[in-house]
Amino acid sequence: MLDHNTFRGYLQDGPKLSGLTTIEEQAWCAWYAAEAYSGAGVIVEWGPWLGSLTRSYCRGLRQNQHITKGEPIAFLYDLFKWQDWCENEARGTEHEGRLAIGESFEPYFREINEDLLDLLHIRTADLSNCEWPGRPIELIINDAIKSLPIAGNTFKRFLPHLLPGKGLIAHQDFLWPTEAFLVVLMFLARESFYFEFSVPDSCMVVFRCKKRFAPEEIWFPGQFHEIPEVLFDEAFDWAFSILPPRCHAVAKLGKAVNMHRAGLLDQAREFVNRENLASSIGDGLYDFQLDVLRKWGYGELLEKR
Repeated sequence: MLDHNTFRGYLQDGPKLSGLTTIEEQAWCAWYAAEAYSGAGVIVEWGPWLGSLTRSYCRGLRQNQHITKGEPIAFLYDLFKWQDWCENEARGTEHEGRLAIGESFEPYFREINEDLLDLLHIRTADLSNCEWPGRPIELIINDAIKSLPIAGNTFKRFLPHLLPGKGLIAHQDFLWPTEAFLVVLMFLARESFYFEFSVPDSCMVVFRCKKRFAPEEIWFPGQFHEIPEVLFDEAFDWAFSILPPRCHAVAKLGKAVNMHRAGLLDQAREFVNRENLASSIGDGLYDFQLDVLRKWGYGELLEKR
């Protein structure tokens, strides 16, 4: 196992790069590319948006003396469609007002990351139905699995090409409540992956491929209502057994939200009450998630009773 904690040596002073990622996630990507990436497979990134993690691992690749330069190393997939949330998140930055809602931002992405283009293969694609050409993969950075159709296709098309024993998948939003259905999917795939690292002060969790993933052997839920309560219980109990204790509170919040999304409303409310999830606990990440969830319409679920 890699000594992931040495990523802290790549933390940079000053403002973090523009994007919805933390300085810790950015530092981990830079550390991995500089010190752990071997070149045996390529890097795949789903959902780069403005490129905060892209720039981070490219910074590391520039320092890596063990890889062959001159051809793309990282393969990026995104819809590259500027949406309302993009403009909202860009407000107050140099990116505000640069693009119209609905416009492709692939050209803009190339413009602001022009110095990295020799390392990148950039593709506008719908990850719910796109293919992978079959090259071995050493690292997948996932910030795009926001729905079960995307999860089903990416797991089936990409994950079988992760190098056993070496390949990693870093789920940037594994511990973000609305994307915590990833816990269920990784539980279903647990025979092929094991937990490796949880990046501190972030939602990113990293898994290593221990043997080739065979998607034909796994049942994938196509819709949330197909996920039974017992599977939520089993998957999150597994998550609590592998994640460090500092992650447990946010993981519980994720369980409640995804049970709610699956239509298990009473069970979700009962879980919130039993685990006292409706109150701030003095943990910055948890309290931030609680506040955002209330703004996103989960107030009734998170009411104190």
